[in-house]
Amino acid sequence: MMLSLQPKTSIDEEMKMIKAMSALPQKLPTILRSQVYTDLRLPGGQSHPSGKNRSLVWLTDFSSWADFEAFESSQDHLSLMISFQSIIEPHSRVSMQYADPLPMIEGVHHIVMFDVKNELTSDQRTSLESSMRSLKQSIREIHSIIVASDLSSRGRVAALVDFTSIEKYQVYEKHPAHLSMVEQTIKPIMTPGTRAAIQCLGCGRAMAGHAGSLGFAAGHMSSTKLARQGAHSLFAGVFIQKMPTDLWCYQQVIHDLRPQYIIDLGSSQGGSAVWFASMLKLFEIPGKVISVDLALEQAYWLTKTRAEAAAKRLKVSKFIDWNYVVGGSKNKEVREKVERLCSEAPCMVVSDSDHDFEHTYYEMATRLPLENVNLRMEWYAQHVGIGQYLIVEARVVPSRGTGCQLLPLMPGRHWQDTNIYGWTGWMNINDPNEADLKKGPMEAANDFEFKHRADFIRTDWCAKHYGGLSQTQNGWFFRKAKRARGLSD
Repeated sequence: MMLSLQPKTSIDEEMKMIKAMSALPQKLPTILRSQVYTDLRLPGGQSHPSGKNRSLVWLTDFSSWADFEAFESSQDHLSLMISFQSIIEPHSRVSMQYADPLPMIEGVHHIVMFDVKNELTSDQRTSLESSMRSLKQSIREIHSIIVASDLSSRGRVAALVDFTSIEKYQVYEKHPAHLSMVEQTIKPIMTPGTRAAIQCLGCGRAMAGHAGSLGFAAGHMSSTKLARQGAHSLFAGVFIQKMPTDLWCYQQVIHDLRPQYIIDLGSSQGGSAVWFASMLKLFEIPGKVISVDLALEQAYWLTKTRAEAAAKRLKVSKFIDWNYVVGGSKNKEVREKVERLCSEAPCMVVSDSDHDFEHTYYEMATRLPLENVNLRMEWYAQHVGIGQYLIVEARVVPSRGTGCQLLPLMPGRHWQDTNIYGWTGWMNINDPNEADLKKGPMEAANDFEFKHRADFIRTDWCAKHYGGLSQTQNGWFFRKAKRARGLSD
């Protein structure tokens, strides 16, 4: 289903609707998978001759037609659509049902639907679908293409075209073979005014709480145990508190994008700073890790003694600037240092400190007055270099209860009220749907995404590459440039 939101719709209203859609599988067990994607608002989609792109698409999978009909007529589904009717653009909702949907790759999806004229014969329809599929042979930038017909009596056709980068989609958009197909094959048989389209990122943008990776099934290990083991990983004898798969993604990004400064917010025992510094040395990048955490008097468990010794042994001490200070990432001197360094050379920011909504959002958000003490953290993201990443750790998915759930659960499983240390209530991440409970990193990341789409593209390439085994799921924000790691081949 695709729909458009009215121009007056606020970010909060849009987010509330998406969260409600994403929460529906928890109420309706007949839903196998549910994903909500928002439009990338690319120039071509905003000024298309056949009409502006829709605002979002809601993809929902069922095991049978009966399950779909149960969903369609359910009170929960109907109530949801009625409750948000005031913000939906009239007559913008379009939908279709098709058989055997294939999983979409990580990257950019172009989804288009249109109605064909009633007089079209079955042979003409078959010829149309075959011609659309043949675009893959003519346009090498297409990764895959699915063409499907509506299972209902409507004469509706949909194409789901996948690309591994925005640039490849833009080549397709203007490719002569594509334009010729539209003008000579599609337009003559398309019912005028029925085209609906959207371009979106499929990198973990699914927000449904149960729609986790199936990668854990093979290992027969609970997500909590995996998270705890990842958090207690060692590097050079120092606790690093990051998943090995995330570290592998980090080295890939550091090698490719070569940030001069890595702002490590929440260094804890210092293992991450030593590891990042080792990558700078290995790849011969003349930069530094700006390691930031609370002073000893604020957090007695923090000590960088072992990390400093490890850095000395590995000969990377010159690559680390330790900042264990009062206030941590809120410290004025630290902010001034970061502002100065990132004005001189490209910076990558890793946010892995206090995992509640306010702190996480303050470390992400941009362009807000520093003199306001309540907003003083809302500027780290503006210092991320063009063509660099802002990464939010602590598994950016909803959490429930008094603890936090850092890794995805299998469909049908209940939330676990345990954080990465096996304790409950240590990190203040809670279910935003529960009354009087605070929000966590997912909500901070979602708020940031909606407010800063013009500057950042949200991806989930790391977790997708490694079967969901990540503490950075849904947490990669690329500051726009010509090419984004994770969207390329």
